[in-house]
Amino acid sequence: MTTTAEPKLEQKGRYLRHKVTNRTKLPLILAADYHESGRWWSVPPAAIPAGAAAEYTTCNRDGGVLTGTTGAVAYRLGTTEFYVGLFFSNPYLGGFKSGGRVYRGGAPSIAQLKADYASNDVVLTKAGTTQFNNVFVHHRPATAKDTPVEFVIEITGDALSGVPLDSLAVDAPSPLSPSARASRLATPRAIDPPYSIRLLSYNMFLRPLMVVDAATFMSNDYKETRTDMFCAAEFEHYDVMCLQEVYDPSLRDSLKSAARRWDFHYCAEGPTSGVALNSGILILSRFPILEPHVQAFHHGTGLDQLSAKGFVTCKLLMPRGGTLNLVVAHLQANGPSGAINAPLTSEWAATRYSQLLELAGTLRNRSHLVDAGLLLVGDLNVVGGTPEYGRMMHLLSAVTGVATATDLLEAAGMKVGTWRPWSAVAKPSNAVDETLARAATLTRSPSEEERVAAENGVCLDYMIYLKSGPTDPEAPPVFHLEVNKFAVDDSEAAFTQLSDHDGLCLYMA
Repeated sequence: MTTTAEPKLEQKGRYLRHKVTNRTKLPLILAADYHESGRWWSVPPAAIPAGAAAEYTTCNRDGGVLTGTTGAVAYRLGTTEFYVGLFFSNPYLGGFKSGGRVYRGGAPSIAQLKADYASNDVVLTKAGTTQFNNVFVHHRPATAKDTPVEFVIEITGDALSGVPLDSLAVDAPSPLSPSARASRLATPRAIDPPYSIRLLSYNMFLRPLMVVDAATFMSNDYKETRTDMFCAAEFEHYDVMCLQEVYDPSLRDSLKSAARRWDFHYCAEGPTSGVALNSGILILSRFPILEPHVQAFHHGTGLDQLSAKGFVTCKLLMPRGGTLNLVVAHLQANGPSGAINAPLTSEWAATRYSQLLELAGTLRNRSHLVDAGLLLVGDLNVVGGTPEYGRMMHLLSAVTGVATATDLLEAAGMKVGTWRPWSAVAKPSNAVDETLARAATLTRSPSEEERVAAENGVCLDYMIYLKSGPTDPEAPPVFHLEVNKFAVDDSEAAFTQLSDHDGLCLYMA
């Protein structure tokens, strides 16, 4: 992965600046986004406080040919049932357009935003105003390349649907500092059996056939051997396995067969509607899996568009009663030529933001899960401790409406690298692969970023707890965590661990 100079907005073929002014007494909470073409350059904020304004930018997609930036974003008015859709257009051919619409009863879906974007009654070439009840959206298209498309949201009068605005007013969620996110929810594992649950989240690095590393090409990344070793030794140590990157169909069947032999009688799989691949998500459980909901992301870019990346929400019926609400997700990866820590303005980071908004919107619509407490696990492909990480935690908190989104590894004081390049884990085991490895080295030397990742690892995998209401700082830890590298104790083996990721293990007493 090479590190290149960060591109400038002015280098994009089409871009559009946006300005949103909130003239209401309620905060605007981000609810949904849709791109007919293009992507975010700088993302819309998760919340716009009452009386404040916000600016952000869209542009054409990387590598796009004769494309512009067109689409919509939706905000919720505080905690009410009213939403505003803000539509924009700077196409490759044609003029600037803008539009607005007010929705009531629920957040507009991506399909609804797409349909409204296509309506000549909504998206106009001139300034306009749309109204529903006493909510107004004023919009004005851009008039030149560097002038913004503008939106102003207003509520006339002192009430909304008969409810005084003063009683509806709440503070806008603000970005959470690390100290605000910290709690005693989690601690490093220090408890002995028996446990009520032993849960594993693990990216197994089982990519599809012929998608392999150059240095282990002929060995097919040792996928079959690694899967056999995992099946032989690991099922007895867990009750629930939340696996990612199980793309290979035959190896997926092997894992499911082994799970049944170890009394894992329940299974849920991620989306299967990809162009060429499934989602790679596989949940195996000894406990009943209730109310599974499977959703593929609308947003995606690069090679990830070939797969059905998305998430699964479900409830696990605990052996001693009660349920554990669970979400397993796998977000957009960086491109093969991109930096490990992608800039916030990159297409990969922008896509992850839209995917997180899709996920958070689904959880907002299933508020009973978040009210009771929900565990989000998986490979989120966001580097820990970076600005993108802070942006992710704020978005999850603001959109779902929780008081705190808690990174359990951070809360337990266990922020560690969970991913390293495959070349740091495996080596060639035959003459052909050795030749391919040397050729790859001659073509490009590892970047400093890759060398640091190979030595220390990079945190890409998470266990995040979402729950409405504050946490009790004096309560004892609920979750006990452990990081398992699944190291291979064989000096003759061609790989030192079973994946390029470490496994995250959660225990409850």
